[in-house]
Amino acid sequence: MSTSTYSNLLTEIQYLMGNRTDIQAQIPGYVSRAESEIYTSMRVNPMEATYSQTLTSTVQTFSLSVLTGFVALKTLRIPNQTGIIQLYKDSEWIYENYAQGVVANALPQWFGYDANSLVFGPTPDQDYPFAGTYYKRLDGLSLTNQTNWLTDYFGELILYGSLMKGFEATRDNATMLSDYRALFSEQVKRCKKYYEAQQTGGSVTVGTCR
Repeated sequence: MSTSTYSNLLTEIQYLMGNRTDIQAQIPGYVSRAESEIYTSMRVNPMEATYSQTLTSTVQTFSLSVLTGFVALKTLRIPNQTGIIQLYKDSEWIYENYAQGVVANALPQWFGYDANSLVFGPTPDQDYPFAGTYYKRLDGLSLTNQTNWLTDYFGELILYGSLMKGFEATRDNATMLSDYRALFSEQVKRCKKYYEAQQTGGSVTVGTCR
């Protein structure tokens, strides 16, 4: 079994799905949907990216669309004289307590999510730099992007995820779908364990995720 490149992955998926010619053109879509599932299921080091942006004076929201491949926020820091602010609140709570134009503007002390934006309270009374770390979706596998951290380290994760998506699409083999869902779930757990061990100094070999 070889999943070291995107092309090899496509070949392996087609073989494990019975070398069916009627689904060959759909296999890249299975891989893409598997990648989306992985980024939804996991928050691991390869997905982390830093950002540095500016809150605009009197503007209560900040669009997350400027953060490439945004999946989820990890940290948010607004430096000030007394320390670092990174306090989360529900956006409805912020709107209720810091309605723009009703409460005096000040240094933001809370942030929350509102659709694809961050919302801050109080509304900034001036421009404020802010920075932190977020989880991002990396460039997807394709014929022109043959490898990424999935093919390099966790080939079985992307393989089983793609097969799971494939049998979800064909709807013609409930047993195989159940098997690959279970295998995918196990690989997600193993890979999470690997990165958790990295952060805590534990010992888990990469091979358990291959």
